[in-house]
Amino acid sequence: MPIPFYMDEHIPKAITLGLRMCGVDVLTAQEDGKEGNSDPELLDRACILRRVFKHR
Repeated sequence: MPIPFYMDEHIPKAITLGLRMCGVDVLTAQEDGKEGNSDPELLDRACILRRVFKHR
């Protein structure tokens, strides 16, 4: 089963693009309209969306 990721705004865009090129399901906080939210807020959002939260 593939693992979907939720990336915070500090993950370099090249990493997100590289993962997508390999077929990984990645959603960024920016795409989700959550840019600037705190890590705990983003973690809660990732849990709601059933995604692994990746931050730097």
